[in-house]
Amino acid sequence: MVDEQECEKDGLTFKIHVILLYLICAITYSLVAFHRSLPAILSKEMTFEFGVDVSSLTSFSSMCYWAYALMQPFGGLFADIIDPRYLIGLASILSGVGSMIISVSKKLSFAVVGRLIVGIGTGPIIIPIIKLLTRRIPEEDFPLYNGLMASFGGMGSILAQTPLKEFSSIYGWRISFLCISGLSFLLGFLVILIVRKDPVCFGYPMIAKKPLNYDMEFSIREEFGILIKNLAIISKIPTFWLLSIQSMLHGGCLNNVLGLWGGPYIRDVFVGYDEAKVLTWISVSIIIGCVAMPILSKLCHTKKWIMFSNSILSFTMCTIIYFYDTKLSQSTLSFIFFIFGITNGSFPSLRGPCINDVCEPSFTGSMHGCANFFSYFGGALYQSFTGEMISKYHPVNQKYSHNAYMNSLWIIVTASSFISMFPPLFLYMKKSPDDSSHSLDDEQKV
Repeated sequence: MVDEQECEKDGLTFKIHVILLYLICAITYSLVAFHRSLPAILSKEMTFEFGVDVSSLTSFSSMCYWAYALMQPFGGLFADIIDPRYLIGLASILSGVGSMIISVSKKLSFAVVGRLIVGIGTGPIIIPIIKLLTRRIPEEDFPLYNGLMASFGGMGSILAQTPLKEFSSIYGWRISFLCISGLSFLLGFLVILIVRKDPVCFGYPMIAKKPLNYDMEFSIREEFGILIKNLAIISKIPTFWLLSIQSMLHGGCLNNVLGLWGGPYIRDVFVGYDEAKVLTWISVSIIIGCVAMPILSKLCHTKKWIMFSNSILSFTMCTIIYFYDTKLSQSTLSFIFFIFGITNGSFPSLRGPCINDVCEPSFTGSMHGCANFFSYFGGALYQSFTGEMISKYHPVNQKYSHNAYMNSLWIIVTASSFISMFPPLFLYMKKSPDDSSHSLDDEQKV
């Protein structure tokens, strides 16, 4: 361990080390968000080439979310016991393989397989990134850096909108997927070559106060024993279940609109509106919200009431769309989507610090992974359910009616926004059955 004098002496180089590592991880994570968001923009070209309507594309889009969700608990386990650079790097390369398969697919079924591989590849990336940050960033600064990392996801979504639309209009959606594949390969190799599990590898001090499991060697049997043990501890923490329910509600709303159905909804219902520009406002709001919410929670000394307020705002915006959307100009609709994005997309920046408050370092990865599972399980479930409901309507000239979207997309999102007002109300001090150190000390921490 490096002593305090050396820490002060090498303070500047240590900061540079943290910034470089942070940027590489942030760009890698922004590509994860890019993968998730692109069907909303490319759906028109893909449905035309595969000869299907947009409801048939639900299986393609949601497959990434199903795989991504199912990978979260294992991503958390792997993050607790495997060197993060290998986990992040190899996962990024795998997502590149999936994108390559999509780019050469002649049938939608093959593209779905590629999308499944993309989901498996992108699934384990965010949790080891969080673990890397905990070893380099002081606990009091973690909420801000965690929010900044989530905001890079918003930047990835922005690139998956107007820039992607312009690029695909020139080169086509297949070349778009091929370029995404190449970038995934490049980032994966960069992470493996440059990133290390902790700053001690570079001669810098380690911020984490307690050793993490990947400092030790484990057999496969022991690894899964750790997973089962961690899941048993996590399942007894009430805060985990409240945050997981909230994750499913917010994640379902956001990913249903931003990940697939927002693009077709705007194209079919609003004549002359640019769906890429409107959806961009959701992504912009995620960037702002993920940075602003941790700062706001620190100033207000509360997270639960900010969560509650966000849910009220989300429900209000959805209600306006449900009853008055046809009367909205593009600028007004963009503003509503902006507020919708802040209230739903910023939730991970509040959830992360809450999890760190109730967790020991040895199983934070598992708890982050399990909570993340519900976010993307919600996204996959909502996209599939919306596709099933809207398929009962008959499209005219490959366009669904206004009523079809109201009774499939927006009724689900509006109802979920209403329900999301309740879980934060129960985020009080609750003791874990096994260890009080696993629980929040006071309401201000929530």
